Amino acid sequence: VIFKDNGIVNGLGKGGAIYVSAGTLNLDTTDGDIIFEGNNASVGNAIYVENGATINFKGTDNEITFDGDQTIASDNSLNKLNVAGGNVNFESDMSDFNGQYTQTSGTVTVANNFMNTQGTDNRITGGTFILTEGAKLAPTNDSENSIHVNGNGSSGKPTIRFEKNSQSRLTDL
Repeated sequence: VIFKDNGIVNGLGKGGAIYVSAGTLNLDTTDGDIIFEGNNASVGNAIYVENGATINFKGTDNEITFDGDQTIASDNSLNKLNVAGGNVNFESDMSDFNGQYTQTSGTVTVANNFMNTQGTDNRITGGTFILTEGAKLAPTNDSENSIHVNGNGSSGKPTIRFEKNSQSRLTDL
Protein backbone atom coordinates (compact mmCIF):
# COMPACT_ATOMS: atom_id res chain seq x y z
CA VAL A 1 0.00 0.00 0.00
CA ILE A 2 1.37 3.41 -0.93
CA PHE A 3 0.05 6.66 0.54
CA LYS A 4 1.48 9.17 -1.93
CA ASP A 5 0.85 12.85 -2.69
CA ASN A 6 -2.22 13.14 -0.46
CA GLY A 7 -2.80 16.36 1.39
CA ILE A 8 -4.81 19.14 2.81
CA VAL A 9 -5.61 22.18 0.64
CA ASN A 10 -2.69 24.59 1.01
CA GLY A 11 -1.23 22.18 3.59
CA LEU A 12 -3.11 23.94 6.40
CA GLY A 13 -4.81 20.93 8.01
CA LYS A 14 -3.73 17.93 10.04
CA GLY A 15 -2.77 14.50 8.73
CA GLY A 16 -1.88 14.65 5.03
CA ALA A 17 -2.59 10.94 4.42
CA ILE A 18 -4.41 9.81 7.58
CA TYR A 19 -6.20 11.73 10.37
CA VAL A 20 -7.27 9.76 13.45
CA SER A 21 -9.54 11.79 15.76
CA ALA A 22 -10.00 8.91 18.26
CA GLY A 23 -9.82 5.14 18.40
CA THR A 24 -7.21 2.87 16.84
CA LEU A 25 -5.38 2.75 13.52
CA ASN A 26 -3.84 -0.66 12.69
CA LEU A 27 -1.13 -0.80 10.02
CA ASP A 28 -0.30 -4.44 9.25
CA THR A 29 2.53 -5.50 6.90
CA THR A 30 1.45 -9.13 6.61
CA ASP A 31 0.34 -8.66 2.99
CA GLY A 32 3.10 -6.27 1.89
CA ASP A 33 4.93 -3.00 2.44
CA ILE A 34 3.26 0.25 3.51
CA ILE A 35 4.90 3.45 2.25
CA PHE A 36 4.20 7.11 3.03
CA GLU A 37 5.70 9.66 0.61
CA GLY A 38 4.91 13.13 -0.68
CA ASN A 39 1.90 13.75 1.60
CA ASN A 40 1.32 17.29 2.86
CA ALA A 41 -0.31 18.96 5.89
CA SER A 42 0.52 21.71 8.35
CA VAL A 43 1.24 19.05 10.99
CA GLY A 44 1.60 15.30 10.53
CA ASN A 45 2.34 15.02 6.81
CA ALA A 46 1.71 11.28 6.97
CA ILE A 47 -0.49 10.73 10.07
CA TYR A 48 -2.03 12.92 12.75
CA VAL A 49 -3.62 11.45 15.90
CA GLU A 50 -5.48 13.15 18.74
CA ASN A 51 -7.80 12.58 21.69
CA GLY A 52 -5.92 9.54 23.01
CA ALA A 53 -5.86 7.67 19.68
CA THR A 54 -3.58 4.67 19.13
CA ILE A 55 -1.47 3.60 16.14
CA ASN A 56 -0.48 -0.08 16.02
CA PHE A 57 2.28 -1.28 13.68
CA LYS A 58 2.32 -5.04 13.29
CA GLY A 59 2.96 -7.76 10.76
CA THR A 60 5.78 -9.77 9.26
CA ASP A 61 9.15 -8.90 7.71
CA ASN A 62 7.64 -6.39 5.28
CA GLU A 63 8.23 -2.68 5.85
CA ILE A 64 6.38 0.47 6.88
CA THR A 65 8.41 3.42 5.58
CA PHE A 66 8.00 7.13 6.28
CA ASP A 67 10.07 8.78 3.50
CA GLY A 68 11.64 12.22 3.70
CA ASP A 69 9.30 14.66 5.43
CA GLN A 70 6.55 12.12 6.22
CA THR A 71 5.83 12.62 9.90
CA ILE A 72 3.49 11.35 12.58
CA ALA A 73 2.21 14.07 14.90
CA SER A 74 -0.12 14.15 17.89
CA ASP A 75 -1.94 16.63 20.06
CA ASN A 76 -0.89 15.32 23.50
CA SER A 77 0.87 12.62 25.50
CA LEU A 78 -2.27 10.45 25.77
CA ASN A 79 -1.82 9.15 22.21
CA LYS A 80 0.00 5.85 21.69
CA LEU A 81 2.34 4.40 19.08
CA ASN A 82 2.83 0.63 19.43
CA VAL A 83 5.18 -1.58 17.41
CA ALA A 84 4.46 -5.32 17.59
CA GLY A 85 6.08 -6.62 14.41
CA GLY A 86 7.29 -5.72 10.96
CA ASN A 87 10.07 -3.32 10.04
CA VAL A 88 9.29 0.35 10.63
CA ASN A 89 11.60 2.92 9.03
CA PHE A 90 11.33 6.50 10.26
CA GLU A 91 13.36 8.48 7.72
CA SER A 92 11.67 11.70 8.85
CA ASP A 93 11.69 13.86 11.97
CA MET A 94 9.22 12.31 14.41
CA SER A 95 9.58 14.91 17.15
CA ASP A 96 5.98 16.14 16.64
CA PHE A 97 4.68 12.86 18.10
CA ASN A 98 4.66 13.39 21.86
CA GLY A 99 2.65 10.39 22.99
CA GLN A 100 3.60 7.03 24.48
CA TYR A 101 5.88 4.69 22.49
CA THR A 102 5.88 0.93 23.10
CA GLN A 103 7.78 -1.75 21.19
CA THR A 104 7.35 -5.48 21.92
CA SER A 105 8.80 -6.94 18.69
CA GLY A 106 9.78 -6.02 15.16
CA THR A 107 12.54 -3.68 14.03
CA VAL A 108 12.37 0.12 14.20
CA THR A 109 15.02 2.20 12.41
CA VAL A 110 15.25 5.90 13.22
CA ALA A 111 17.15 8.12 10.78
CA ASN A 112 16.32 11.56 12.19
CA ASN A 113 14.93 13.04 15.41
CA PHE A 114 12.66 10.43 16.92
CA MET A 115 10.05 11.85 19.24
CA ASN A 116 9.51 14.07 22.20
CA THR A 117 9.29 11.56 25.05
CA GLN A 118 8.79 14.13 27.78
CA GLY A 119 6.24 13.14 30.40
CA THR A 120 5.25 9.83 28.83
CA ASP A 121 5.81 6.16 29.64
CA ASN A 122 7.89 4.76 26.78
CA ARG A 123 9.00 1.11 26.77
CA ILE A 124 10.97 -1.26 24.57
CA THR A 125 10.50 -4.83 25.76
CA GLY A 126 11.40 -6.73 22.59
CA GLY A 127 12.55 -6.41 19.01
CA THR A 128 15.34 -4.20 17.68
CA PHE A 129 15.53 -0.41 17.95
CA ILE A 130 18.18 1.19 15.68
CA LEU A 131 19.40 4.80 15.82
CA THR A 132 21.34 5.61 12.64
CA GLU A 133 23.76 8.45 12.02
CA GLY A 134 22.19 11.79 12.91
CA ALA A 135 19.27 10.29 14.84
CA LYS A 136 18.44 11.47 18.34
CA LEU A 137 16.23 9.54 20.68
CA ALA A 138 14.66 12.58 22.30
CA PRO A 139 15.26 16.06 20.90
CA THR A 140 14.36 17.83 24.15
CA ASN A 141 15.91 18.01 27.63
CA ASP A 142 17.73 14.70 28.37
CA SER A 143 16.88 14.81 32.08
CA GLU A 144 13.14 14.77 31.36
CA ASN A 145 13.04 12.18 28.56
CA SER A 146 13.42 8.43 28.71
CA ILE A 147 12.61 5.12 27.15
CA HIS A 148 12.60 2.17 29.51
CA VAL A 149 14.29 -0.91 28.06
CA ASN A 150 13.71 -4.30 29.61
CA GLY A 151 13.39 -7.93 28.56
CA ASN A 152 9.84 -8.64 29.70
CA GLY A 153 8.28 -8.66 26.22
CA SER A 154 6.90 -11.65 24.37
CA SER A 155 9.88 -11.76 21.99
CA GLY A 156 12.58 -11.82 24.65
CA LYS A 157 15.36 -9.31 25.15
CA PRO A 158 15.29 -6.10 23.12
CA THR A 159 18.28 -4.86 21.13
CA ILE A 160 19.33 -1.22 20.96
CA ARG A 161 21.82 -0.50 18.18
CA PHE A 162 23.70 2.67 17.21
CA GLU A 163 24.81 2.75 13.57
CA LYS A 164 27.48 5.39 12.90
CA ASN A 165 25.87 7.47 15.62
CA SER A 166 28.13 9.37 18.02
CA GLN A 167 25.38 11.78 19.21
CA SER A 168 23.25 9.33 21.20
CA ARG A 169 24.13 7.70 24.49
CA LEU A 170 22.71 5.24 26.95
CA THR A 171 22.45 6.33 30.56
CA ASP A 172 21.32 4.74 33.82
CA LEU A 173 22.65 1.32 32.86
